[in-house]
Amino acid sequence: FPWSAFEGERELYWWAPRPRFVLRPDEVHISHSMRQLRHSGRYRVTFNTAFARVVDGCRTAQDRHRQQGAWLSEPLMASFCQLHDEGLAESVEVWEGDALVGGLYGVRHPRMFCGDSMFSLAPSASKMALIALAERMAAEGDGIIDCQLPTDHLRSMGAREMDYEEYREYLPPHEQYIDRSAGQE
Repeated sequence: FPWSAFEGERELYWWAPRPRFVLRPDEVHISHSMRQLRHSGRYRVTFNTAFARVVDGCRTAQDRHRQQGAWLSEPLMASFCQLHDEGLAESVEVWEGDALVGGLYGVRHPRMFCGDSMFSLAPSASKMALIALAERMAAEGDGIIDCQLPTDHLRSMGAREMDYEEYREYLPPHEQYIDRSAGQE
């Protein structure tokens, strides 16, 4: 996954942790309190209706938590928005009334969703987004959600480490992304 290591730096770095931390959509753990919250009607979940706002929400959350380095830089944000415009990146939005209170975004491949970031301005809003994504992917028969790095939050929802060789089985063939028309008339 791409990462801007330092604030103001335009160069992007590529991080490929091994093993990968993933969540299988059909194995997401939904706690009793989350089940109650989902059925309460407090939140409404949408897909791909406010992509740029979700990315900005993640950046703003990063600033609030004063995380080291500005990994979600302006150039990286613009790149993700372009991927979304091309149909390659997706978002999940969580609304409380008309207010965007949580969400997540990432890149979608045929058999996986590579999550980049999530944010929450209200209790459990990011969990609500992840559960909605997992349920949608499970219904579509998709394979895994790449969570990047281990966190207690994601582990509590069922994420686990996956050996890199197994992870590679979910990646699309790299030939799919090669522009074979370059230099041809």
